[in-house]
Amino acid sequence: MFNPHTPYASAVVTGKPLNLGGSPGRREATAQGGAYVLEEAIRQKHINGLNSLKNAAVVVQGFGNVGFNAADILYKDYGCRIVGICDSRGGVYREDGMNPKDVLAHKNASAEQSVVGYNGLQRLTLEQILTSPCDVLVPAAKETQVVGAFANDIKAKIILELANGCTTNLAHEILINKGAYVLPDVLSNAGGVTVSYFEWLQNKAGETWELNKVKEKLQKKMTTAYTNIAETAKNLNQDMRSAAFIFAISKAIDVISERGIFP
Repeated sequence: MFNPHTPYASAVVTGKPLNLGGSPGRREATAQGGAYVLEEAIRQKHINGLNSLKNAAVVVQGFGNVGFNAADILYKDYGCRIVGICDSRGGVYREDGMNPKDVLAHKNASAEQSVVGYNGLQRLTLEQILTSPCDVLVPAAKETQVVGAFANDIKAKIILELANGCTTNLAHEILINKGAYVLPDVLSNAGGVTVSYFEWLQNKAGETWELNKVKEKLQKKMTTAYTNIAETAKNLNQDMRSAAFIFAISKAIDVISERGIFP
């Protein structure tokens, strides 16, 4: 039975407030980890026609914790143009970009609690937002949002999946065949659980790391994971999603074998 008064017992619960042993950077960790993966893909020159995130046009679908933080980090830290933002009620698009914090202030103040209506921009549907002109598409809402019916109309060079299962199998196949670079959810949104692991480590050691240390360790984890999966994809001529599964299963097999669980 869990006893909350046992020393370090709270380590098993992550995402806690800071004054209860939470980790700095946990709230934005999913978005931050995704940004590190995207940055590494650009740095390794794996995206045809996109050599820098500076002024890259980004569409973010979903404007909750992950979506807002993804838009804000890409805007303020990487100089991206956030051209499209969408929530459950609709979306807005502006070619010269938007400040995510201004859009969030509009959403919080609006009667609809939505990005719709920001700066008098036209309301767009989910499909219109996902197929809008951009360099980077960031699905950050929920599952099965990118579907086969309009996948061929998606113009993004790179899909950064921050929501779980946001792309259907058919849509993924279409995107790969048309030359889009899909960074799969199993890699891209792992920053959240990684910083939860960091929180566990801090609690067990009775420590609290500075935010910069958390971010430095997260960046190393995410860029190493990206490199391992990208190398697997290249060596086996696979897309990144298939390579992620292959790499993960291979590691599991190695550990099981070394522990003598099976020959």
